[in-house]
Amino acid sequence: MQLPSNAKLSEVIAKLQALTGINQIPDLKEALQAKKISLTGNETMVDLVQIVKDNNFAYTADATATASDIYPGKTAYVKGQKVTGTMPNKGAVTITPTAADQAIPAGYHNGSGIVKGVTVPTVKLVEGNTVAGQAGTLKDYSRAMLTAGGSNNTYVTAVGSKGNTSNGDIIIQPQTGYYDDGVNVGGEGSIRINDPNLNPANILSGKSIFGVVGNVLPYKYGFGSAVPEISSTTYKYKDSGTKTAYKTTVTHNLGWTPAFIILFYYSSARDVDREFTIWMRWDSYPVFNDVPWLYITDGTARLDPNDPNVYVNSTGFSLPYTSNTRGTIYWKAYGNGQS
Repeated sequence: MQLPSNAKLSEVIAKLQALTGINQIPDLKEALQAKKISLTGNETMVDLVQIVKDNNFAYTADATATASDIYPGKTAYVKGQKVTGTMPNKGAVTITPTAADQAIPAGYHNGSGIVKGVTVPTVKLVEGNTVAGQAGTLKDYSRAMLTAGGSNNTYVTAVGSKGNTSNGDIIIQPQTGYYDDGVNVGGEGSIRINDPNLNPANILSGKSIFGVVGNVLPYKYGFGSAVPEISSTTYKYKDSGTKTAYKTTVTHNLGWTPAFIILFYYSSARDVDREFTIWMRWDSYPVFNDVPWLYITDGTARLDPNDPNVYVNSTGFSLPYTSNTRGTIYWKAYGNGQS
């Protein structure tokens, strides 16, 4: 057997001493026998060194493991000492995600542990956001997003709406999506409903509907009776000629100037109901946009509404009637409340 040089032998002996903590042959033999090495009892130091080399004993003087670093029940040698592991055996750990961070417990994990998957209702998660790798699909209709995607005048059209006449509510069915309380520069939100009838021309003056102020003057109504004068009066036709009729003057004190007046006689005999006088103001009926319109039964043409015997104002009127034999006749007046 080839023997190591003195330098190598000294190095091996030093390692053996570090490994076993002994430097006497009997002690070294005892250490080798503890490792199940069979000895004859006659081995020299050189023989013992060769046995150590042949069995490839590890050098443990610089080992740093502790019992808590080693699987429980398993053993290892550290600085020549046998160490039994005490590492906690966690086996298969299951972690259920929560809103807070969870520490992974220290110890041995066998590889079968899991972190439970999270099923995200993406239809309820706003687009642009991701949870557990799942992207949201809920449309973002926030005011800022609408403005960024279009302009301050970009809105979401409601799916439908319905008015409730019992309390003045409008019930809106919005499109599915995320909305916030943001407004644009005009102070308007995100949802739009449209009704072309919502305009000032359909709303009474002095009233407003959802901020739209009306400009329609309310129509008013008045009625009464009158007796034509006994003596006839000559009235001018609008174009030429004259017509004899009976002046009927009424003081009504309505406080507003009628736009339409009709004089008529009422009887159970229907044939006489066809006697009437009609007066209309031109600004109420634009089709007659030249002058007020005056018509009397038994006339061959329109009478001249500017005849000096004709007037209509907020306190009364004077108009012609075709007959003076009926006694009491009746009148009805309509207007928009303008004086």
